Amino acid sequence: MDTSRQNHGEFLAVSEESICGLDIGGANIKFATTSGQTYDCHFPMWRMADQLADQLRRGLQELEPSGAFDYLAVTMTGELADCFDNRRSGVQHILQHVEQAALGSRVFVYAVGGKWLSIEQAIGDPWSVAASNWHAMTCWAAHLLSRKQGSLNSLSDKACETASSAEHSPALAEPQAGLVID
Repeated sequence: MDTSRQNHGEFLAVSEESICGLDIGGANIKFATTSGQTYDCHFPMWRMADQLADQLRRGLQELEPSGAFDYLAVTMTGELADCFDNRRSGVQHILQHVEQAALGSRVFVYAVGGKWLSIEQAIGDPWSVAASNWHAMTCWAAHLLSRKQGSLNSLSDKACETASSAEHSPALAEPQAGLVID
């Protein structure tokens, strides 16, 4: 598996509690801690979904040898992988594996709209957490812009999104003709 690890401590050191953010995608998993460490690995969800908990544990141990953090903060798009029958089953599968890998960490799942949900709440409302990473990223960008206006463009193999921010409130721009990606 392709992996990379970096340290951005001066930028992200915001808490005395250990927090690891996870972005669980359909092809890659990204990890970032409040101490500034990052780690990412290739993980083809469509082929390896049953191995997700093991890969999450390995990634957490890359950043903290015990693999234990006070909190895990989760976003995802991996529920869209074609190995799942629908988004609901994908969200449930991913969060069950996160729970297995959590090693006692309290887990919160980011919901579009800016709320943090428990695993149980997220499984009960899968549409609110499905494909939530764009919103989390936009909220963070809005926070960094600090009352300035700007935009964030995200292009992947599945979508092209443009979000604008004004006074810390992200909004998805109107769809642009010709930007549909099959």
